[in-house]
Amino acid sequence: MRGCTVAGVQLWSLTREKVDQLCAQREEKQVEHDGLSAKTPEQLWRADLEALKTALEAENRRSMQ
Repeated sequence: MRGCTVAGVQLWSLTREKVDQLCAQREEKQVEHDGLSAKTPEQLWRADLEALKTALEAENRRSMQ
């Protein structure tokens, strides 16, 4: 039996590619979650403040040019 194709690609392979992509994204998010879960609220707060400080400094440099 011949499968359905889209632009010469088997439809089931497109689905398999999407499943693989979603599984990879899930793994990335799990690693991110585990990293965040390992930090204390204070560590998260300090990291956010540092990122804000860096962004504000970059914006100040841009506005002074």
